[in-house]
Amino acid sequence: MFKKIFFFFIFLILFLCFFIFIYLKLTIPKKNGIIICKNVKDTVIIRFDEYGIPWIKAKNLSDLFFTQGFIHASERLFQMDLLRRIAEGRLSEIFGEKTFKVDSFFRNIGIKRNCKILFDSLYEVEKEILYSYSEGVNYFIEKNKGILPIEFLILRYFPEKWKPLNSLEIGKLIAWGLNFSFKGDMIFTEIRNKRGEEVLKKVLPIYPEDAPFLNEDFEKEIKEFNNIVSILKNFYNFNFTSNACVIKNGAILLNDPHLEFTFPPIWFFNILEMDTIFMMGFSIPGIPLIIPGENSKIGVGVTSLCLDEGDFIKLKKEKIDTIFEDIKIKNKIKRIRIFLKENLPVIKEKKDSVIVYFWRGFLPSHEVYSIYKLYLSKNVFEAKHALRYFKTPSLNFLIVDNFENILYKPCAWIEKKKEISIFPRNDIPKDFLKDEEIPYVLNPSKGYLFNTNNPPFKDFPYYLSIYFSPSSRARRYEDNLKNFDFNSLKNIQNDIKSGFAKFLIEKILNVLKDKNLNKKERKALEILKRWDFSFDKDKIEPYIYSKIELKIIEKYFLPLLSDTLYKEFLDLFYIPLSSLETNLKNGNIPDSIIISSFKETIKEIKFEKYGKYAKAKFKHPFSNNNFLKIFFTKGPISVSGGPESPNKMGWLLSKPFEVVEGPSMRMIAYLKKNDIYIVLPPGESGNFFDKNSQNQLKFWEKGEYIKIEEKNFKNRILILP
Repeated sequence: MFKKIFFFFIFLILFLCFFIFIYLKLTIPKKNGIIICKNVKDTVIIRFDEYGIPWIKAKNLSDLFFTQGFIHASERLFQMDLLRRIAEGRLSEIFGEKTFKVDSFFRNIGIKRNCKILFDSLYEVEKEILYSYSEGVNYFIEKNKGILPIEFLILRYFPEKWKPLNSLEIGKLIAWGLNFSFKGDMIFTEIRNKRGEEVLKKVLPIYPEDAPFLNEDFEKEIKEFNNIVSILKNFYNFNFTSNACVIKNGAILLNDPHLEFTFPPIWFFNILEMDTIFMMGFSIPGIPLIIPGENSKIGVGVTSLCLDEGDFIKLKKEKIDTIFEDIKIKNKIKRIRIFLKENLPVIKEKKDSVIVYFWRGFLPSHEVYSIYKLYLSKNVFEAKHALRYFKTPSLNFLIVDNFENILYKPCAWIEKKKEISIFPRNDIPKDFLKDEEIPYVLNPSKGYLFNTNNPPFKDFPYYLSIYFSPSSRARRYEDNLKNFDFNSLKNIQNDIKSGFAKFLIEKILNVLKDKNLNKKERKALEILKRWDFSFDKDKIEPYIYSKIELKIIEKYFLPLLSDTLYKEFLDLFYIPLSSLETNLKNGNIPDSIIISSFKETIKEIKFEKYGKYAKAKFKHPFSNNNFLKIFFTKGPISVSGGPESPNKMGWLLSKPFEVVEGPSMRMIAYLKKNDIYIVLPPGESGNFFDKNSQNQLKFWEKGEYIKIEEKNFKNRILILP
């Protein structure tokens, strides 16, 4: 009897494994065949290369974006559905009670609520693109009801139909993720309130003397937001830096946005072509069109402007609107109450006043139209005109054309306000620069333009932000571009050296000169003297340096801030590094801190390779499950690069060496040669069983690229009406 039961269970397990294997094979999108589809007006050809990159050729606009929607859904449907659920505050329907606070937060912020208002103001061509894209997504859902991606089977739910509104919502969610001001403004307000203005001046990277203040306590709100972020980071994270560069000689574009490492990646490389428009580049699944990319006449790169685009505003507690929304938590419903004043979410209530949050991302704009017109442009002058409609997210555009013109243009809602705006204020922002009032740079004499999230203008008369990146990447870019040749372009993107490390090590060597050191300390000093300031995973020096740097940050900022605020400060990603740079260069950090930091660090550590600790993982929402993470997590892999190098490998200072963000893709376009090189880690596909889900990771890790050539697109699908 026991043997029968045993063999029955063995048979059951084998049958289950066989079923899962067959199911997974069926969910891998086909790359050959014919599809008969009444939704298209004319024949559409989709060709694929060996990495699963699609090249779509259509004869009209609606077919083009219908097919892009179909392809996005076939490769990334679960990712798309997850993003729209985050934006709409509907994660709890599939994940249960643990995501209720995240849903409540996004319902309160009101992405869906505001997108409904914005949708009505869109131009007809924008609506046509969004509707066509949605039809393509829905065609895939309907056509593959029984063999949807495995995530839907695991979570036991079926995706709803895609709506044009959903693409708008995901766009606003991405923009929200690039908005540093919500948490940053609260933390700096708390630092000012709890520790005083003198401490705040030392903590802020930049601090204007005449900044106005309002005393508000955000301690409770910071704790609540941190709780939300700790849950949300399993699905979507907030961090950003980027590099983009255009070079006049040869008409060259380089771009490598630094975002969270995820599986699947946030980007999807695709090529869209019809008689009147050509687009080759990166899209975000869930959103039609392409950005960044090129159209063979212009190349378009982007970085975050790092604009402080949100404000906490103190208003009278009157004329408050109350709305109720139901959040479904699997099989039950919780009703939440949302307070609005002038359609702005109330973040904090007081006896006679309320604190609301104003985010410029909800002001009316036309990004879909702008990008569509951008890819119709034949030169940077037409491109500049097309970008006048683009406002959210706040981006730097760097554009080059075939005539070797280069352009830098920031696109954002920039307020006509000179004072710093990180503390609660009494007025709602209303006066913004018109497009023609925003400066741009065209064809500078040096022959190149770049942005690494550094301030765009030296003497700009209005307040932009305090949330710019440390200067190290910008300094390295400037040095590299002064002496570049065509063979070194890939080295520019893959540069793992830190200019700030050079500055800090020189300062450490100078401070320790003639000091009494023990044998281990002398050895460490000799190692650091020989360092070329590269964050090479096979070197010992970057590990020693990083540990000393962290110790200096702790010894200087912890006594200033106290334990709680110090922890909050460390979670602001690169902001503490900017503050460290400012304080070191201003002479605020005494030599005694540098000496003790060096000695204590050397006493605590072993001389080990940087790559033993600096590791990156490409995480999936299932990566927190001990069993599922085996299949859905790519990595860990040892990486070269650090928080301050152009090839940035970033981590929270509270969790050093746990690399969470870096080059989410790399692209180099030579317009004169009509060549484009890209790499997208870990791969195009969102299906972990598909070879295309990780077959670019080896190239990314080595700093190598894939050349996009039409001759390599050998597989073909025909969509016939």
